[in-house]
Amino acid sequence: MDRIYKDLGDTTMTITVQVRNVYGTKMIYPACDKSQIFAQLAGHTVLTQNTIDCVRRLGYLIEVQQEVVKV
Repeated sequence: MDRIYKDLGDTTMTITVQVRNVYGTKMIYPACDKSQIFAQLAGHTVLTQNTIDCVRRLGYLIEVQQEVVKV
């Protein structure tokens, strides 16, 4: 288990995601290595609400990355 954390470089129980509006539908995209792994485990490129619920049950906190608006 320690090897996995060393490979990811972070031992916190937090994942970062981005919420994007795609044709009027909110999509949750992985924004860190851990969240990408969870999406791959679920067999998707985005994180579904079911996957997010499972990740929370595992004890992870979900951090939403703020969208940067260029002016």
